[in-house]
Amino acid sequence: MNKKQIELIKEKDEEAFEVLYNEYKRLVYYVIYQIVKNADATSRLLQDTFLTVYNKIYQYNGGNFKYWILTIAKNLAKNYVTRDLAKENHFVNDNERVEKAPDESYQGLGKYDEILSENFEQEAKDIIVYHIVFGYQFKDIAKIMDKTPRYVSTKYKLSLDRLKKIMEEL
Repeated sequence: MNKKQIELIKEKDEEAFEVLYNEYKRLVYYVIYQIVKNADATSRLLQDTFLTVYNKIYQYNGGNFKYWILTIAKNLAKNYVTRDLAKENHFVNDNERVEKAPDESYQGLGKYDEILSENFEQEAKDIIVYHIVFGYQFKDIAKIMDKTPRYVSTKYKLSLDRLKKIMEEL
């Protein structure tokens, strides 16, 4: 997203906003889903994220625009988990929480999502997905995750080696 496009969005240009939405919607969806683990809630929070971006674009003062959007998305998702989800949960007589059934509507990475989730911590999974699925370079991933590019690159290579071994065993 270049400065001209951001200025157009600040002027409430709908076409520029649509370009922004189409460019970031998959990444924002992924980031939110990793926190809330519910496709319906993720879809609502995705819309809330872009509505917040639209309404608060004037607060953006430069820097990494992608990081700014993802910070909004993460904050909304964390608020949902800590505040809104608590309201939605029901408690039975002995105060045990009733667990919701897993959300089967999220397709994600298919069988690879399950393999990554079972064998890697979230940070490694995110690095793999950001690089392979979204095509981000290590320097971009480093900015998103507030790490150094070398850290991200090393973590990716080690995780990929581990993933190859896991896949060979399957």
